[in-house]
Amino acid sequence: MPVKEISILLVEDNSGDKILIENELKHSKLFRVKLTWVKTFKEFCNTFNFKSFDVILLDLTLPDEHGEVLVDSILKFAKYQIPVIILTGLEDLDFSLKSLDIGIADYLQKDNLKVCSLEKSILYSIQRNNITLKLKDSELWFSTLFDKSPLPIIIYQPKSNKIIDVNQTALLKYQYSKDEFLNMKITDLKVISEDIVSPYIELSQILPSKLYHGILVHKTKNDNLIYMEVVRKTMKINNKNIKLLIANDVTERIEVFSKISTQNKKLKEISWFQSHELRAPVARILGIIDLLRTNDNLSHEEFSYFANGIYSSASELDLIIRLITSKTNS
Repeated sequence: MPVKEISILLVEDNSGDKILIENELKHSKLFRVKLTWVKTFKEFCNTFNFKSFDVILLDLTLPDEHGEVLVDSILKFAKYQIPVIILTGLEDLDFSLKSLDIGIADYLQKDNLKVCSLEKSILYSIQRNNITLKLKDSELWFSTLFDKSPLPIIIYQPKSNKIIDVNQTALLKYQYSKDEFLNMKITDLKVISEDIVSPYIELSQILPSKLYHGILVHKTKNDNLIYMEVVRKTMKINNKNIKLLIANDVTERIEVFSKISTQNKKLKEISWFQSHELRAPVARILGIIDLLRTNDNLSHEEFSYFANGIYSSASELDLIIRLITSKTNS
């Protein structure tokens, strides 16, 4: 297995300490070292390049800068993307804790410096920094998705149902202010407890069953009722479990399909009307015609009676057709 090469920028004004550190790193079995040495902060500024180094080893006392001011300046250059390890001969617990708190990866004393502690600190710092950067990228991606989403997104606590954040789209859709939302529970939005079954499509066939939670009736601040197709997702942000509710307003869609459903009901009524009301006059006409075909010796009175029956049934049929046409047009 090839040994990884690590590029290190050593910021150290003491040549003796530089040799000591260099000799210790040569004994590392975990990685090969490409070492760049600068003796002043000014030289660091002229040398530093993000793409060139994996880690920075920093002495706290340089000829042109030292202490907390030096640490702050180095971190601003590194932009918290390259781990910085402090190497110092001073034993200052308060400052070491403070430096770790502001973004320093590790704090090592030169007097106790050994290859095992040095290589362990370097590897851990690089790995921890990579994980941190990935988390920051993930949080940035989520933040961008959250803010720019065209759908309302509401974040709430799983147990208490307390709303902890909403995006701009949710503010516009529900008409509540951010402060009003943060004083609400997710259940405050729901008008009824049970899901409404969609009259137009079985959405569970489209959305995964673990995500799909149906269509709920929500109420806006001005008491308008809206049908929201919702998806809930449990996530972990900053090591805390949260729930995400993504809502899609399907009010117009449901209204359209409700109208179609009403029209279908009316068409069924027309169909029933056709099958039942039309059948009676048509049956009479067909029966009279059958009698006329099978009886050649009809009297004038009998013929007039049958003719009037045909005329009456035809008139009734004409009226029914007109009623059907009127209903269809309406």
